[in-house]
Amino acid sequence: MTLAGVLVGVMLLAGCSDDATTTEPSEAETGVPLATAERDQAVAPGSCEQVFAEAAAGSDALDTAFTACDDREAFIAADGQYPDALGGEDAEAYLTSRCVETELAGSPVCSTSP
Repeated sequence: MTLAGVLVGVMLLAGCSDDATTTEPSEAETGVPLATAERDQAVAPGSCEQVFAEAAAGSDALDTAFTACDDREAFIAADGQYPDALGGEDAEAYLTSRCVETELAGSPVCSTSP
């Protein structure tokens, strides 16, 4: 066997490691930015973040964020992660307009001061 044959064999083996089969799909393969996919996988069911993730994806259940979020700061933080949830509206302005509604006024989000 020649030196060139040995080098070709080594190069082929290097490209066939076990690590090659465990790589994550690329953004091009999934169509979803990996940062978004990784963030969404870490969202706890029923959490403030989950409500915002669903709202950003088109759900109309944003009112549940008033009880799912522990307080006003959590609501604003979740909006920072999912800015599309409020359709681009400022979170403070949104809360100011929504917290005057009787059914939301006593919620954890509305009962905490800005």
